[in-house]
Amino acid sequence: MVKYSADDAVVTENANATGYVAANDYMCTIQIYDFCLDNATEVTPGRWAFDFNIRVEHNSQCGALSASIDMIENGQDYFANVSIDGDQIIDAFNCQCEKVFTVTADYDGAPGEIYGQIDIRDGQQNVVQVMDSCTLDIAA
Repeated sequence: MVKYSADDAVVTENANATGYVAANDYMCTIQIYDFCLDNATEVTPGRWAFDFNIRVEHNSQCGALSASIDMIENGQDYFANVSIDGDQIIDAFNCQCEKVFTVTADYDGAPGEIYGQIDIRDGQQNVVQVMDSCTLDIAA
């Protein structure tokens, strides 16, 4: 009869295997550092261009990212016919640098506080990052 014992048997049995990756190391993370509505100008009667400054960083696990924006006036009124050039926003994600992109929307030019709310999604991970921009005061 052979008897064997090892003082580190439990520690060895419960140790991480070679190549183990912690869950936090393979999840998509998105960080918005700056997101500000800097300027608004009327481009045609009833149609305005809103310039946003954004700086977003993400890790390599995110895959393809997409974004959408809601334009909001005085904290409650949503703008109609908002259009964004998605490629401009994605460029900011890819360069992980500060970028300016323009959103156009129907707007009557009435005085008020306007801001944008961006939703960033990674379809593979279902990550959603939602953030409000700083507010721009439109004067009469």
